[in-house]
This record gives sequence, structure tokens and C-alpha cells, in this order.
Amino acid sequence: MNTNATNSGMTLRVAWWDAIFGVWLIASPFVLGFSRNTALMWNNIAVGALVAMLVLASRSEPVKGLLVLLGAWLFASAFVLGFARTPPLWNNLILAFLVITGALFSEAAVVNPHSQRSGRAP
Repeated sequence: MNTNATNSGMTLRVAWWDAIFGVWLIASPFVLGFSRNTALMWNNIAVGALVAMLVLASRSEPVKGLLVLLGAWLFASAFVLGFARTPPLWNNLILAFLVITGALFSEAAVVNPHSQRSGRAP
């Protein structure tokens, strides 16, 4: 099996999941019913749009770093913007974890594309 193709496919799948997370962030204020909180609504729309655009534009190291920062902001925004209602709070905390994990996981898949798993010790 070609590990380059496998790692490339794994990175592509992670990129698509991050794009889906970005789209969900855009839709979440309307689906979860917190669109009346304009600060929170626009925060999620802006972060979601940035996540989706960055994922679709490139998977370079600086872009992955920006995705991690956006995920960190999603986490912090739950407290900085002062929303304590359960749906938006959990939505942003979970999405922060998923966006950061997606960015880091895709980085791990790209960092060592020539590694092969074998039953032998290195």
C-alpha cells in the first residue's frame, strides 16, 4: 500500500471535516436558536466562514496554525462574550476541540508522509 496516498487521503478527509465544522458554525446560531445574541451570532458566522475558507484554500503550516488559533478563540469566546446558555456554550466548546484536533491531526498526517507501519521495532 502506498503510504503517501493513504496519508494524503487522510489529510483530505480531515480537511473536509474541518470545512463541515466551519459550515456548522455559520448555521449554528440559527439552528440552535441563539441568533438574537448578535455578538455571538456574528462571532460564529465569522469564525465559521474563516475556518471553511482556510480549509478549502490551503493546508499549509501557517493555515493550520490559524485554524488552531480560531479553535482557541472559539473556546475563549464562550467566556469572553459571556454566554452561559447551554446550547451555544457547548456548541462552541465542542467545535473548538474538533477544529483544533482536525488541524493537528492533518498536520500529523503530513509531517511524516514516508513513515510505514511494520511489525518490526525501529
